[in-house]
Amino acid sequence: MIMKIFCTGIHGSNRRNYIKKFEDYCKERGKTVKHLDVAHTMFDIGRSLDIPLSKEKILDLDDLALKFLRSAAFERIISQVGDEDITIIDSHANFLWKNDFRQAFDVSYLRRFNPDLYITIIDNPIKIHKKLEQNPQWKGKLNLGNVIHWQCVEELETKTAAQFAGKPFYLIPQGQPGSTLYELIFEPEKELTYLSAPITHLDAENMQKVDKFAKKLMEYKNVILPIFIGDAPLEWKLVVDNDTVNRDKKLVRQCREVVVYFPKIVHSSGVITEQITGFENNQKVYTIFPSPHYSPFTSYPSDYIFYSEDEFFKFLEEEKKLKDRR
Repeated sequence: MIMKIFCTGIHGSNRRNYIKKFEDYCKERGKTVKHLDVAHTMFDIGRSLDIPLSKEKILDLDDLALKFLRSAAFERIISQVGDEDITIIDSHANFLWKNDFRQAFDVSYLRRFNPDLYITIIDNPIKIHKKLEQNPQWKGKLNLGNVIHWQCVEELETKTAAQFAGKPFYLIPQGQPGSTLYELIFEPEKELTYLSAPITHLDAENMQKVDKFAKKLMEYKNVILPIFIGDAPLEWKLVVDNDTVNRDKKLVRQCREVVVYFPKIVHSSGVITEQITGFENNQKVYTIFPSPHYSPFTSYPSDYIFYSEDEFFKFLEEEKKLKDRR
């Protein structure tokens, strides 16, 4: 199988770090990967032509000059596509620069590359903003609301390009293991599954239970883990809260299954929302609740309810045996 991937993500999203995790995971399994970085190629071309380019000023270039430079980079990149198992073009979809969104790729080159899969790497916007404030290119340029807006537009543009091309699109949190993308490509029989847990209200001991449960679940499913956001600055709390809910609902909707795990009985508006989102989007919902005394509002949006982890994993083991016989 030869797979071509177009990967986007805003500055500070740790996009390249995730690609590196994926590359390492592939290589451990004998798969070849070529990583073609648009920004690095643009700077290489500038050096080869003795054109001084600085990271701090490149987005201040005239639109036409930037377009020519980007076109030269894509020409070089497309000429380097070979017969590796995986080829990744690593790019932004856009830049938010001085209150204006600037294009970061040309559709004509994307058509020539003809990706099989489009992905956007995302991260906690509070973490991204802190990273940008430590970067001379971005320091003082964006507030937290700008970062949230930029990340949403990055996803939307990439998803729209995928829809026009009739190809699949996925959001991948940067904290996911390299196995997430690998299994989407090479092990699609492992259902993409969102793990929902009441992480906001759990202590360290119960968070360890969630981590242990997630690792066990990964033996059976391709698991998307929730992103922990933490406390937002008061003036941005509503914006961050809305973004958190919207992002998690998108992550749920792209999955085929949802596993709801309560390590202890605790209220969680997030879990309820994710459970209902999955159930009403035609996804199979498994709920692990540590007591038979549950609300009808817990059982209604569930296809299966289990009272213990052991009971749930025995079910998955039997399910796996049935699949293996087919």
